[in-house]
Amino acid sequence: MSQTEQRKGEETASHGQYKMLIIALGLAQVDYLNQISGRKCTLLLDDVAAELDQEHQKRMNEMLADTPAQIIATDTDQSNNLNLAWKRYSKFHVKHGSITEHC
Repeated sequence: MSQTEQRKGEETASHGQYKMLIIALGLAQVDYLNQISGRKCTLLLDDVAAELDQEHQKRMNEMLADTPAQIIATDTDQSNNLNLAWKRYSKFHVKHGSITEHC
């Protein structure tokens, strides 16, 4: 995607729509790389549910659940339950520099 095309998307789409577009393009790239090389990718997603309403969070979650990539995602809102559709996951909570695992 060129910088001009990126700017057009940023100017015409909401923050949530733009975020969904970027995630969808990233997932398409992961799928393509997996098909041509057979290698698994790792996706790093920061504050994954920010700026998305409940319906778009659910749709994004379903897209992420179907990807062959390893996903490392952060979220500041524990009530989102973004990983409900994921087959396997580990959940960690970080508070004041301490990490605890939640299953």
